[in-house]
Amino acid sequence: MESLFERYGRHAGLVSPLVFLVFTLAAISNFLGYDPSTHYISDLGVNPHSAILFNVGVLLSGITGIAFSLHLWKRMPAGAAKSGAFLMGAALMPFTLLSVFTEAAFAVHFILAIMFFSLALASLILVGAGLRFEDGRIGGFSLLMGALIMPLPFSGFHPLAEHVAVAAILAWSLIMWAYLGRQNEYMRYEWIWM
Repeated sequence: MESLFERYGRHAGLVSPLVFLVFTLAAISNFLGYDPSTHYISDLGVNPHSAILFNVGVLLSGITGIAFSLHLWKRMPAGAAKSGAFLMGAALMPFTLLSVFTEAAFAVHFILAIMFFSLALASLILVGAGLRFEDGRIGGFSLLMGALIMPLPFSGFHPLAEHVAVAAILAWSLIMWAYLGRQNEYMRYEWIWM
């Protein structure tokens, strides 16, 4: 019998990005004049009108994202893909802490943000490299998201670049959620042809 974690762990890959999106969009609606080209996402965490919504969303999204990463780690093949899934869980720990260490504690916030994006980038590359022969489309998508994020710190479009990087990580989570669902369907019916 499947454990509760095994049964619902995959769905954390859907819940985590959706929670982040819902709470972030609600925070943006309360932040008058918010503009992705001039405001960092983290600005939502210190604005008095958006801070509570945004920080609660980051906390909940991070916790569910860690749960998904653990589930992903259990399902990935040994090697680079499994290491990448583990690194995503590690990346989401500093991400979750960003809900506490907002831009008001800038030095800590900055270090946590760099840790998050660096570990997430390494995760996307490792998962992509590990899956490229098992499932070329999923492996290629993961590598593509990594390639999209890699040049962003040097782009000069810093607030907007951060939004693009976050969107790439959210898209990756959703695609990994769908990929695991496809794997589960295959395993559920494999008795038919074995």
